[in-house]
Amino acid sequence: MNDKIILMGFMGCGKSTIGRTLADKLGCKFVDLDDEIEKEAKKTISKIFESKGEAYFRRLESKVLKTTLAKKEGMVLALGGGTPCFNNNLKLIAKFPSFYIKCGIDVLAKRLKKEKAHRPVIVGQKSSELSSFISKKLSQRRVFYNQASYTVMGARPVVSIVNRIVALVSI
Repeated sequence: MNDKIILMGFMGCGKSTIGRTLADKLGCKFVDLDDEIEKEAKKTISKIFESKGEAYFRRLESKVLKTTLAKKEGMVLALGGGTPCFNNNLKLIAKFPSFYIKCGIDVLAKRLKKEKAHRPVIVGQKSSELSSFISKKLSQRRVFYNQASYTVMGARPVVSIVNRIVALVSI
């Protein structure tokens, strides 16, 4: 296995769920970048956004990404949805095999409606406006996501996605 595998995609695409299963299968550590940011800041992502704003969060995110990727151990790393889109983070990501977990707007909206309270970027969105918000954000971010080494469809069963990733990194 490569020493690091990176998962990217829009919030709600399944990066953390897929990442945990993939790390288990590969016998390595799973790391969620958002969890690492919360440890570093000693507060939740929501609180960081609320108290310091998105610009501060994005700087912290880049710093934690750099630190996390510099660690010697092998890992599956799940990025935040916006991580590849800011502060030249793609340059760091490009050094490792990366996977864009691609989902359609309907799938993302259905998943995110259940999680709105825990997602600072959509917490204030009305459910009726969620699909158009996702569509707009996704069209801005797709150019970054499409720079991943590989694209896998995220609406398939987790085991199927994990097996596909394992096959691709074994090539």
